[in-house]
Amino acid sequence: MREKLTYLFSVVFFASLLLAQLPSVARSQTEPAPTETPSPGTIPTATPETITRTVFLPWVAHTWFGVPPLPDPLPIPIVYTSTSTVDFAAAKQEVESAGLLMGYNKIGFHTGPSGNRTGISDHFRQLDAAGVPIFIKSVDDAGPIFEVQQLGEQSGVPHIMVYRKHGGGFELPNYDNDPIDEARIHYERHVSAWPPELDYTKVWMETINEPDKGRSEWLAIYSLEVAKLAVADGRKVAAFSWSAGEPEVEHWESAAMLEYFRYAAEHKENVAVALHEYSLVSNEISRSYPYLIGRFQFLFEVLDKRGIDRPTVLITEWGWAATGVPDVDNGMEDIAWTNQLYNAHPEILGAGLWYLGGNFEDIANKAVKFIEPVGEYSTQTYFGVAPGKGEIDMSLFYDPQKPTR
Repeated sequence: MREKLTYLFSVVFFASLLLAQLPSVARSQTEPAPTETPSPGTIPTATPETITRTVFLPWVAHTWFGVPPLPDPLPIPIVYTSTSTVDFAAAKQEVESAGLLMGYNKIGFHTGPSGNRTGISDHFRQLDAAGVPIFIKSVDDAGPIFEVQQLGEQSGVPHIMVYRKHGGGFELPNYDNDPIDEARIHYERHVSAWPPELDYTKVWMETINEPDKGRSEWLAIYSLEVAKLAVADGRKVAAFSWSAGEPEVEHWESAAMLEYFRYAAEHKENVAVALHEYSLVSNEISRSYPYLIGRFQFLFEVLDKRGIDRPTVLITEWGWAATGVPDVDNGMEDIAWTNQLYNAHPEILGAGLWYLGGNFEDIANKAVKFIEPVGEYSTQTYFGVAPGKGEIDMSLFYDPQKPTR
C-alpha cells in the first residue's frame, strides 16, 4: 500500500510542478502539415493546416527519465571567411589550438539520372584539392559517386557518399511481412544490385525512401536487422529517410526505435539515420524552423533525455521546394545559415541539395546554378565548433547572431 501511495504522490508532485511552470517554460509553434508525394527523392508539399506543438524545458524530461541533465547549450559555431582559398591544414591547427573543432561546408548535391550537373566534376576536384570533404548523394547513377570515391582514394580527404537504388522492390519494404524476415530479403535485394565500382565500405547505402511514419515501430525492427546485416558485412547503411516534417516525436520513442539507436550509437561508422529536410517553399530555408529544417533536434532531445548517444546523421535530401529554388544570393544566405545549424552538431555529416537529376519540372536547370557559388563558399569558409555536447536549444537559430572572423 505504501508503495502505491508513494507512486501516486510522485505522479501528482511532478504533474503539479509541470503545470506550475507552464506559463514560463512552454513555447508553442505552428507547423505546416506536409503531405507525401511519390518517389524517387520525393518532397512533400505543405497545406494551410497548422499543428500546434509545445516544447518544455529539458530538466523536466531529464528528471522524469532519471538521466542527469546535459550542460548548458553550446554556442553557435564561429564562421571564418576568406576572399581566397583557405589553407585548411593551417586553419585546422589554428581552430584546434583555440580548443574548437574544425567544421566545413556541409551542403553538397543530390544527383540522379539525366538532369543537369554541368560543372560538377570541376566542383569535386576543387573541393578535394582544397581538402574539403564533399557530400554527394546519387540515386540510380553511380557515376558521380565513383568520381568522388576516386578523388578521395588519391587525396585521403574523407568524402561523404550516399547511394540509393529506387523503384520497384527497392523503394520500400513489404510491410505485410515479418520485419526481420523482410529486412533480410530487402537487404539482399539491394546488395545484389549494388554497383560493383562503388566501395561499400566507404559509400553509405539507403535501402528505403520516405516510408510510412505510421509503421515506425515495424520500421525500427526492420532497420535494426538491416543494420546488423550491414555491420556483419562491413557495409555502411542509413535508415528511414523520412519525408520532410516527419516523423513525429512519439515515433522516435518506442522501445524498438530506442533499441535501434542504442545499436547505432555503438556502430557510428557503419550505422546512421537518414533524414530529409526542406522548407517546402522556393525561398526562406528557415521557414517553420525547427519543424522542417532542424527537425533532427527533436530526435536528439529524445535520445539525450534517455542517455543514448546521438547517432550519425545524413541529410540525404535538403533544399527548398520540389520544383523551385531561390536566386543565388538569397540561396547562399540560406546555405550559410544552415551550415551554422548543422555544424553545431558534428553528428551531421552533410546534406544533399535537391536536385541535379531529371524530372520535377526541370529542377536540375535551376539547382545547377549553385554548383559554382557553393564551390567558392566551400573553399573560402570554415567553422570553429565548440566541442562536447550541451542541451538542445532550438531558439539559438531562430535569429542567430553570426560571429564571423
